[in-house]
Amino acid sequence: MTNRPGRRAVLVGGLLAAGVLAGGAVAGRAAFGRRGTGGTRGGPAVGPDDGGLVGPLRGIVGNGRTPLLRTTFDDDAGWATVAAALEGRSRDGGWGSQEESLVDAVVDRRYENLDVVRLAGAWPDDLLGYVIVADDRTMAEVRAAASTNTVSVLYVDLWSERGSTFRIAVDQVPDVAMNLFIANMDFFEFADAAGPDGVFRGFPSDPDE
Repeated sequence: MTNRPGRRAVLVGGLLAAGVLAGGAVAGRAAFGRRGTGGTRGGPAVGPDDGGLVGPLRGIVGNGRTPLLRTTFDDDAGWATVAAALEGRSRDGGWGSQEESLVDAVVDRRYENLDVVRLAGAWPDDLLGYVIVADDRTMAEVRAAASTNTVSVLYVDLWSERGSTFRIAVDQVPDVAMNLFIANMDFFEFADAAGPDGVFRGFPSDPDE
């Protein structure tokens, strides 16, 4: 992916992120949810809510949370594994818990075989946020987890670069969701740090630290 100019990535995680949560912003940048009066962000032209895709997600995103969409319905066990991991993920005793998770699982047949471009085109300008997609690749990785050691989901930007995506390892989702929620980092910083296979597994260690 193309590298873009910007600040050096500093990932907020663990209890530090939890402490900032109540404030809802970092360094004067608004956290996501409903759009305020200041500024505009780019994206494709917004159409009507095609097929009612946005309605069930509005309350979740409007409250600063990230929907996890089930888009394939042929593996109940695989979906249950991913949903349980992301709704209640805890990292090293940090902020993640069932109550504090920023991810809400959504099971609705209208999202079966979801076209994220269609969702992005229907997304309204007054709603800022992201969705996570558990797709066919996710389910295949769950079934092969013992050998591949990576289960990934698709992160979709419905804010600054509407419709942009990257894949992310499940264990990285809590910190990324938190950093996007408090606007500490931009979506492209994670997308640009994805590996050759397109999956974000974290930032490389800084040899100077």
